[in-house]
Amino acid sequence: MAGNLKPAHYEHGRAVEVKSFKVGKDGGTLEAGNTGTPIDGTVVVIPGGALSNDTIISLGYNDGTLDLRAGKACGVVIVLSAEPDVTFQRPVTLKVKFDHSNTKLTLTGYEIDDRGRLHLLDIGYLNKDTGDASFYTFKPLTFTWVYIYY
Repeated sequence: MAGNLKPAHYEHGRAVEVKSFKVGKDGGTLEAGNTGTPIDGTVVVIPGGALSNDTIISLGYNDGTLDLRAGKACGVVIVLSAEPDVTFQRPVTLKVKFDHSNTKLTLTGYEIDDRGRLHLLDIGYLNKDTGDASFYTFKPLTFTWVYIYY
């Protein structure tokens, strides 16, 4: 690596659970709603067949710090957790609202691992007119998105 550049890194802070619900084989939808927290507007869609047993799915946020080398942090780090821990058998959709006021940007989603490293997420859709985006995951995770200018 040239110079003093280090990869992007997330320093985990305090995790705060906002909502949780029990989900089974038929799936379900968890909406954060308007809670006055950073995850307002977030929706998690768990399709039927994603889980084989009843599982408590929780949605919250982490108040840590993201250090980037390029792009602009969105300022939101969402935590999706499950009890017991599971691997989803079908992709779970994470729907978020983003700031779409700057038309010269796009966004990229990232999973944040326990060591603070960022890993790309599959994007489902991106609507720059409404500020809606979705990402897919097969496991509970901590995630964020980064604005990329073009």
